[in-house]
Amino acid sequence: MTDQANFVLSTVYPSNIYPLSCVLSGSRAYGLNVESSDWDYLGLHLMDSRACLQPPGHEDQILVYQKAYDQDYKETLDPGSYLSLVSYEVWRFLDQIERGGFQSYELLYLPQIYSDSSTEYLISLLRELITNKIGLVAEKMARNSRTTHPTSRKAAVICGYRLLQAILFLTEEEFAWHIDDLCDHFRDICKVYQEIVAVYVNPETRRDPLTAQEQIDLAKEFSSLYRELERARIITRIPGRYSPRVYQEALSVLLKIRASLI
Repeated sequence: MTDQANFVLSTVYPSNIYPLSCVLSGSRAYGLNVESSDWDYLGLHLMDSRACLQPPGHEDQILVYQKAYDQDYKETLDPGSYLSLVSYEVWRFLDQIERGGFQSYELLYLPQIYSDSSTEYLISLLRELITNKIGLVAEKMARNSRTTHPTSRKAAVICGYRLLQAILFLTEEEFAWHIDDLCDHFRDICKVYQEIVAVYVNPETRRDPLTAQEQIDLAKEFSSLYRELERARIITRIPGRYSPRVYQEALSVLLKIRASLI
């Protein structure tokens, strides 16, 4: 385990939060990092039962727990910090799943740096609550980003990454997170994108904007990806809504875990 992961697990979580799972996210998980890239972690937790009885508004501080640190491991408010944690209380996380947020997929499928012994079955149930909304979310994000940030190489890389993830998940029910695996799987339909990624992961050219020709070529390739995504959304076996039965079973497991904390 890295020093950064050890710090998150031993120091960042306060005593009134009970961590259930934690994963490394961001560019270091995606294979899009350079040596100076920051360390982004996502977590899943239960808040202390006492916190549920606090005055209204207090729970917002614990439903989504966020902390950031500089390279000296001192707390900071800088969003571009060296190390960060965003951890969701399970009740709030269920809302993330319902909306199809990418962080919910990452928390359920990325390799865990920590998991509580009681959460294995819970994670399997939460995976069953995943819906096919990943396709809609990926396409909306890509179209909006290409409109608002047409020259941003980083935005282009992340949008392509999410589109490929969504297509693979909808067609094969497999959540891939490393860019090399995604590009290899879709090598015949994302050649322009792969070239843009190669420039992005080079520290010397990482911040270079897209050239005019790259924008033109990428727009054509993304149009093909949108068509692939639409086809994937039609043929997928993943439901559009989660099963009420599975949801109730997940709640029952959560209640048992919470009862054990009292």
